[in-house]
Amino acid sequence: MWPFRISRKPTLAREFPLYDVHSHLLPGVDDGSTDPATTAAFLAAYADLGYRGIVATPHTNHPMFQTLETSEIDKQVAALSETASPLGISIRSGGEIMLRDSFETQFLDRRLPELGGAYLVELENRPMPVQRVLEPVLYQLQRAGKVLILAHPERYAEVQKNPRILAELKVRGVLFQINLGSLTGWFGARAQELAWRMVQDGIADMAATDVHQLRDFQVVNSALQELEAFSSSVFRRLVSEHPGLVFSGRAQEIESAVGAG
Repeated sequence: MWPFRISRKPTLAREFPLYDVHSHLLPGVDDGSTDPATTAAFLAAYADLGYRGIVATPHTNHPMFQTLETSEIDKQVAALSETASPLGISIRSGGEIMLRDSFETQFLDRRLPELGGAYLVELENRPMPVQRVLEPVLYQLQRAGKVLILAHPERYAEVQKNPRILAELKVRGVLFQINLGSLTGWFGARAQELAWRMVQDGIADMAATDVHQLRDFQVVNSALQELEAFSSSVFRRLVSEHPGLVFSGRAQEIESAVGAG
């Protein structure tokens, strides 16, 4: 069960549902939940914080973990939904896809997990020309009418050194998912500074938990409170409206809204 008693939680979570597009919820498949009991505790924590929709995003195309077939992810999500449903939580299939040379072939062969019209992509955290690496992937996705969501860009050293990369990617239609933990300093001062800068500049599109361990939920709760204190409208956009669109398969509507703004 969820072992921590949270005495103070974001009040806005009682007014509208929260959605998470990045989680390591499936038991025993990567560096997230280790077993079904831990996953059940994850779900209890999500429910306690006001989450009503979660996308399960196991590591995919990652050198350290076995990649699950999309059919296997769907199977595990279906089984997990039996535990989540009584808590008022719905779960969808997805994946956190590491961008490697095989991405384009796997995408064309429809072997990569999709988040309702979008793909959640992570970069290897090493010096590299981010725009050049992403360009061929963007071309393939956008040609197919899909959206690229870049996972936690605030954590990449190359982006921290040159935040102007974000503006260039935004013009190209990339959506940015920051980690809630970054807002609290959980991933270091540089990630925290850039995450808040993205929030304040309005270029962060959604904020996700990226939970790996049960203790992460205490960090998530603190971040939600900080975000709520910063702006109720930004809170709603980053943890409810935009991730809710991804959850319901309407990620393209976020891209259109950002482009129009």
